[in-house]
Amino acid sequence: MEDNKFNGRIRILQNAILVINIISVMGISTFIYATIEKIRRAYDAREFLNEIQAIVWYPYAKIWLCALLLGFLTLSMVIRDRLFPNNSKVILTSLVADFIACFAIIIELNFNYNGILLLVFSNVILYVKNGKSRYILAAVAIGSFILADYELLSISYRLYSIQDYIAFLQRLETAVFSQCL
Repeated sequence: MEDNKFNGRIRILQNAILVINIISVMGISTFIYATIEKIRRAYDAREFLNEIQAIVWYPYAKIWLCALLLGFLTLSMVIRDRLFPNNSKVILTSLVADFIACFAIIIELNFNYNGILLLVFSNVILYVKNGKSRYILAAVAIGSFILADYELLSISYRLYSIQDYIAFLQRLETAVFSQCL
């Protein structure tokens, strides 16, 4: 009885983490697209391009690709939690699939959001009972989280920064607001 109550709480917590990540990933990808559209409509592209390191290619497609990857991640969790909760091979395979999907999302968002790897890390802690596999997967998850840092990677690679889009959108909104006064 007590064990079922604990598992129910864990499932609620996992679902909450998944929902937070869905909101974050879809929010970032939609924000990038909406900002690009505002810049395009305001004819401020030249000014914006002079201020940034890299641009987003196909922002509308990124929204749909992130949604597809999040759907795949959700399906993987459902298969692991509901259909095969006691099959260790399915659990391990789904955790690897989760990692691949999460890393693909991180790459699509140009390393601007790596918090989704924490979902994989929590699933590794929860599901992997074998000591050797647990430590290997946990080390891979932690290492990936550290290496997927935007600040670290932007030193070597040209990555777009969501901060650039936020700053430019604020200036654009301020300019529009000041014209209205």
